[in-house]
Amino acid sequence: MRTNMDYAMSKSERKTLKRICKRIVIQSPQNKKNITEFYRIMREAAKDEFTEDNRATLEDFLSECYRGYESLESLCLKEPGA
Repeated sequence: MRTNMDYAMSKSERKTLKRICKRIVIQSPQNKKNITEFYRIMREAAKDEFTEDNRATLEDFLSECYRGYESLESLCLKEPGA
């Protein structure tokens, strides 16, 4: 039986993904195209994984994940004592 930890991203996967993302967003004439393609690939992977969900449900889930990231990011960026 698999546990939730079996599905968590490993340290090496996180490191590889971070390296790929840094390469994708590097300032260049191609960066907008690269970032758009990265989003397309991620959305396609989510669509392939969550086959039972309709488009609206998948859009909501991905938006929720992004909003969760924004919330975490805003906590990290708050000024001390704010």
